[in-house]
Amino acid sequence: MVGFPQLITFRMVSSLIESFTLVRTDTDQDLMPLVDGAVIDPSIFGGAGFNVRANVEANVVRVVFEHSGSHSGTQDEGNAPFTLFGDVSGDYYGEDPLLGDYTVTATPYTEDDDSTFVASSPTTIHFTIAEPTARTLQVYPNSFNNEIFLDTPRKERPVQIQFQSVQGHDLHIVLEQQVIQEKKRIRISTQHLPSGQYIMRVIGRDWTETRHVIKQ
Repeated sequence: MVGFPQLITFRMVSSLIESFTLVRTDTDQDLMPLVDGAVIDPSIFGGAGFNVRANVEANVVRVVFEHSGSHSGTQDEGNAPFTLFGDVSGDYYGEDPLLGDYTVTATPYTEDDDSTFVASSPTTIHFTIAEPTARTLQVYPNSFNNEIFLDTPRKERPVQIQFQSVQGHDLHIVLEQQVIQEKKRIRISTQHLPSGQYIMRVIGRDWTETRHVIKQ
């Protein structure tokens, strides 16, 4: 017996997760956008814990997190902000920034007309918390005056270098200014950068590394 052909229609739904943000939990401040493949210097946390916030579209009412690596578990968040380790009205809980690799998957939910939760496409990111080594980006001196240097073993040089104040405001964004090709060294002039503590983000095409630095 020959059956009738059936037409099956699939609808592709883009993710409702717009981005992720890394948060320092003693001050509840945003440290940096958290992108896939990021390598994070643990000194940026200043000995405090960390959390991760999922930034979502306005119609999201729930986010379920799954994470594995140096920390593992699940978190079901029904109120904004939607965070990996939870919060109370924006006062973030946190975990110690243990060294190692992390994988975080966030699944957003909307709500239909009969109050049923509808899952959307999950978004997964991977990041690493690691002490700087000879195999990663080297930044020196850590306490600098009018210039700072970067040595990178990567074939691809950074496309953007950002200095972010510890209050979370981008004050100074510079592009690569001088490269010594044989040593893959980048010299950055910081004459116009005010004195203070900064999170330095070095951003490549598909990678990001961070360092905690001090302008005298």
